[in-house]
Amino acid sequence: EAKRLSLGPQNVLTQAQRYACGLEADDFNFNGLRTPFLYSTNGEIIWFHDVHYQASRSRQIADFHTPAALREMLARLQRPMRGTEVTAQQQRQTPPVPA
Repeated sequence: EAKRLSLGPQNVLTQAQRYACGLEADDFNFNGLRTPFLYSTNGEIIWFHDVHYQASRSRQIADFHTPAALREMLARLQRPMRGTEVTAQQQRQTPPVPA
């Protein structure tokens, strides 16, 4: 979601969440959001939220992630973090990563 310079992008991530809920159904489903990553910017500041981890907080980043970085983050969706368990429902909601 892009906003004009006078608006802080961290405050409009909720609009990006609404857009993510409205995307066409596909293999991604993270509590109703159809994408694991949300971005918001005003052209100078970029905010990012990795929504597939419920405890994740949005944060400011220096630049948009590269395609390679996004592929790596998507690949991590397939592997649980150490010390966490993946339920059968979560496994069904996490799509395979394209090669």
